[in-house]
Amino acid sequence: MLHYIKALPIRRQLFLIILAFMLLLFAVMATAYMFTSRWLYNQNSDYSYLLLNKIRQHISAQNTATNRLIQGIAYNESVQQYLLESKDQSPWRYELYKQTNTLVARYSSLREGISDVTIMGTGGSNFNLMFDQQKRAAVLETIEEMKSKGYGGSSPYYKGLIVHHDGDKDNQYFLVGLPINNAMSTSTVGRRLGYMVVFMEPSSFISNVEEVYQNAFGKIYVLDRNDVVVAASGGGHIGEVYALDQLEEAGGGDYVFYDQQHTRHIVRMVDLPDIEGKIINVISEKELLRGMTDIRKVYMVILALTIPTLVFMAIVFGRSIVSPIRMFIRAINALKMGQFQKERTEIKLDGYLEIKIMAGKFNEMIEAIDELTEEAVDSRMRIYELELSKQTAELSYLKHQVNPHFLYNTLASMKGLAAELDIPQFVEITGALSQIYKYSIKGAEWVTLREELDIVKSYVKIQQFRFEDRFDVYYDVDPQLHDRKIIKMILQPIVENALSHGLERKMNKGTLRIGGCDNGQGATVLWVKDDGEGIPPDKLEQLQQALSGHAEREPGTTENHSLGLMNVHRRLQLTYGSGSGLVLRSSPSGGTEVYLTILANRGDDA
Repeated sequence: MLHYIKALPIRRQLFLIILAFMLLLFAVMATAYMFTSRWLYNQNSDYSYLLLNKIRQHISAQNTATNRLIQGIAYNESVQQYLLESKDQSPWRYELYKQTNTLVARYSSLREGISDVTIMGTGGSNFNLMFDQQKRAAVLETIEEMKSKGYGGSSPYYKGLIVHHDGDKDNQYFLVGLPINNAMSTSTVGRRLGYMVVFMEPSSFISNVEEVYQNAFGKIYVLDRNDVVVAASGGGHIGEVYALDQLEEAGGGDYVFYDQQHTRHIVRMVDLPDIEGKIINVISEKELLRGMTDIRKVYMVILALTIPTLVFMAIVFGRSIVSPIRMFIRAINALKMGQFQKERTEIKLDGYLEIKIMAGKFNEMIEAIDELTEEAVDSRMRIYELELSKQTAELSYLKHQVNPHFLYNTLASMKGLAAELDIPQFVEITGALSQIYKYSIKGAEWVTLREELDIVKSYVKIQQFRFEDRFDVYYDVDPQLHDRKIIKMILQPIVENALSHGLERKMNKGTLRIGGCDNGQGATVLWVKDDGEGIPPDKLEQLQQALSGHAEREPGTTENHSLGLMNVHRRLQLTYGSGSGLVLRSSPSGGTEVYLTILANRGDDA
């Protein structure tokens, strides 16, 4: 490799050096960028989980205070006695009711966010049973849910968020329930006395965490047990169900989803055991990697300074070395052609010391050459001419080494590059074109009908991309014909003719049908039909006469579609006999139908 580089011209070596330096610089910058991105991603991830846990601790502390307050109401002596009192009209029950009312009002003032408190006793002693039908239904639903789940614990049951419609206004409440058991020193201690349901403002769960929100990435949502949004940073989406089932696992406990703008979002979540809910943090990947923009700007500045500097150094170095060497080469060529002495007596080169020494040695050589005889000069010229002819022949030989395989390999490289860049349409088109080109330059003349159909499908795929799906294609070839041998490239010209001269000029969406069957006598019949514009009657008559061999001359010899049809027709007749060939049918409004008849399958023996 080093020997090959040394043999290159100096200017090309300079180019390779600059290119190698730039590639190294790009590699270093790309590696640094990758590691920086990963580090920043991990740092932001750790910070995100730290914030989520901080919010969870805050909500847990709020829930602890709420639990103590609700338990303090439920197991207060006045509330217990009020629920145990069975006489409806007794003065003592009325007095206990007033004490309960005072107790609830006092306790509610101690906890921000408590809106209403309802107590329903099993013995008929109820407190603040809502007259509002929606709230009353919510209370009963909460109690039934606790009963159905057999919930009888001493900790409150966090049901979740409800929306209360009050005229044109929608109020949102978080319902918390608690079974009340007898805690009095009676014979019925432990017996279920009733249930308490508390209406709370959703904001009470995350109050006083605005500073945490301001330092958070993306949006933070608090969900209840039903995945309904209870609270959110910046407001909005309260009462909506968060679609957790649409998230995709991304490893490391993270989830991802894509919005309507196809922006990738990272979702992180932690559980809220107290309310059996979750806290989730939704961050767009662009925001998660914020800070990388400044790094990219620094890289662009480095490239903007490095590239001109390298170009300037290359120009200076080229002028100091390459230009004198070029003058030296021109002098040598002039000497070979016998013109040096006519133009100058000696060569003068400016540049580095080595260049000047080389010029002096060259002038000494010129003086020695002048002493040679005319015969030696003539012999040298003849040798040079022979060498020049040899080099020309070698160059011509090398030029002919560039064959169609180079183009096929180029298409394969383009397909691989498109796949790497994630351009699926370009991958399909280059893949199809590569298959067609490979098919046309490789393999035997005889192929199976299946292979011919595959190439036709590749060609149609390219044309559908070109026509932007302006036509539909249907294939109806008897599977029993797939293994029959035929000469290749007989269907593609017919399909190309149908698209170029039939469907391309059609204003609305067209249809292309490709089919084949056995005619029952061992012959293969293929057809290509389109519902395009069709062929004018006079042109159709000329084509049909030419295909039947009765025309005085071939029609439209300068038109590609006529040449394509005639070429396929001749190949079929020369290969399979005069009974084989094309049959053409068309009408201006009904499209065109081309039938190919193959009387024998000589390719089976090929």
